[in-house]
Amino acid sequence: MIFAMGLSILITNFLVKSNPAFFIIYLFVVIVAIIASVYLSNQYETFMTNEIIGTSLSEFTGASFIMLNLPLWTTVIGVFGMIFLFAGILRDRGLGGSVI
Repeated sequence: MIFAMGLSILITNFLVKSNPAFFIIYLFVVIVAIIASVYLSNQYETFMTNEIIGTSLSEFTGASFIMLNLPLWTTVIGVFGMIFLFAGILRDRGLGGSVI
């Protein structure tokens, strides 16, 4: 589910046209998301070292890998999402519009 959500962000950003004026807002949102992901990742690591719920969390290997490396995942998805959103690729040059 976590990986699918990241993939859907990239696909949606590729298909939507956005005004370049929103670049700064998108950049600030990505920076805030990276800062928040550091706190979430550290808290998840604290939960994994807990005796009570740590064994249950360690069973989810894929989700644990993503949560422990959440700042990296957030940075990569945010930067590539920004590139896809503001690249300005014309999908149908003959009609002068996008796919949607």
